[in-house]
Amino acid sequence: MRRHKFSVAALCVALLTLVGLSGCDWLGYHGNAGRTGNLGGTANPQTLTTAWSRSLDGAVYASPIVHAGTIYVATEGGSVYAFASNGALRWRTHLADPVRRSDLPCGNIDPLGITGTPVFDPSTGRLFAVAETKVNGGVQHLLFSLNGDNGAVNGSRLVSPPRGTSVAHQQRGALALDAGRVLVPFGGLAGDCGPYAGSIVATRTDLTGTQLSYAIPTARGAGMWTAPGPTVLRDGSILAADGNGESTSGYDGSDSVVRLDSNLKLIDRFSPSSWADDNAQDLDLGSVGPAVTSNGYVVQSGKRGTTYVMRLNHLGGIGGQVSSTEGCAAYGGTAVAGSTVYLPCSDGVRRADIDANGVLRFSWQASGIPGSPVIYGHSLLATSQAQGQLFLLDPGTGATRAALSVGSLSRFATPALDLGRAYVGTLTGIVAVNVS
Repeated sequence: MRRHKFSVAALCVALLTLVGLSGCDWLGYHGNAGRTGNLGGTANPQTLTTAWSRSLDGAVYASPIVHAGTIYVATEGGSVYAFASNGALRWRTHLADPVRRSDLPCGNIDPLGITGTPVFDPSTGRLFAVAETKVNGGVQHLLFSLNGDNGAVNGSRLVSPPRGTSVAHQQRGALALDAGRVLVPFGGLAGDCGPYAGSIVATRTDLTGTQLSYAIPTARGAGMWTAPGPTVLRDGSILAADGNGESTSGYDGSDSVVRLDSNLKLIDRFSPSSWADDNAQDLDLGSVGPAVTSNGYVVQSGKRGTTYVMRLNHLGGIGGQVSSTEGCAAYGGTAVAGSTVYLPCSDGVRRADIDANGVLRFSWQASGIPGSPVIYGHSLLATSQAQGQLFLLDPGTGATRAALSVGSLSRFATPALDLGRAYVGTLTGIVAVNVS
C-alpha cells in the first residue's frame, strides 16, 4: 500500500478517539514549545516491545521529533534522517561535516555535529537544525532549513553567539519557534573552557533579516546548555535557565531563570539566594529546563538539589521563590500534567505536586531511572543510561509496568512519542518501541 503524508495525518486524526490521545505530532523537545512532555489522552499501556531499530552515521543526543507519521532524527555525524513509521528510510540529508574533539578547547562529544534537538514548523513544512562544523577553518554553528517532505535544504545561515568565541560555545539546548523566529540557545563545552556566555539567538524562519540575541550579563559562563532549551509561553514570552557564572561576589545574572519577551528583552528573573555559592561549586540551575504548571507556577530544580517554585507572573528576583524543597538534583527535561511535575532527578524520577499556594510536595520516586520523563496517557516513560533501558511507569505510584533494553544511551536521552510508539535516540542510532 502506498503511504502519503496526508493519509498518515488523516489516519492519525481518525484514531485519536479510539486510542484516547489528544494529538499526533511531537514537533520539538518534549513535544511542544511549552516542553510539557505530555501526549495526553486516556491510553493506559502496559507493555513495551521493539518495533524496529536503525544504525545511523553518528550518536543521537537530540530527541527524535515526529510530524504526520514521519520520524526525524539528527546525529552527531551532521546528518538528519527521516523514517516512515514502519522504519523505511524516506530520506537522509548530510548537512555538514562534524567537528572533531581535537579541534575544540574541551568537550565530551566526539565528533560534535547536531546536538540540540531540531524543531519542526508545521506552518511551512520545514525542519530547522543547527550543525557544528568548520567554516573557513574555524568552528562555527550553521542553522539549516530543510523541506520536511524530501530533505532538500532550503537554506542555511551562520548563527553566532553574541559574546565570546564561537569555538568555546556548544549548541546543546533544543531549538524553539516563537513569533516567526527560530530560537537557538548556546552554552559552553564540557569542561567550561574558553570565553563563552549563555545566550539565545533568534533568526527569522526565512533565514533573512537582522538576528536578535540576549546574553547573560556575566563576565563568563552562565551557559544555556540544558537539553530542553527555552520554554515558549502562550503570550510569546520565553523562559530559560542558565548555569554558573564567573562571579562569586557581585551578582552577574547567572544561576538564574530568565523571562524574555519575543524580542529577547529581559522581563523578569529569578536567582536563589545561594547563587554565589552555586557559582563557586558548579551547583547551578542550568541543568534542567523550567516547568510551567496549570496553576500559575514555575518549577525549577538544578544541580544543588533544591527545587524552587516561583510565580509565573513574578519570578521574584534574588531569593524571591514562593517555596523551596530539598531532595532532587535534576538533569534534563520535565513532564507536566496540570499542577504535577515529573522531575528527572539524578537518583530517579520523582513526582512533585504543587498546590494552590505554591507548596511542592514530593511523593514517589523511581529509583535508578533518572532519564527525562514523558507522559503517554495514563503512563510515564523514562530511560536509564546505566541500564540501557526504557521504562514504562505508573504515574500514580511510580511502579514499573515494563522495561525494554534499547542500547547505549546518552545521559540526556528522552523518548519522543506518537500513536502507540516511543522513539529513543541511542549512541548508535534510533530504536522504535511499541507502547501498548
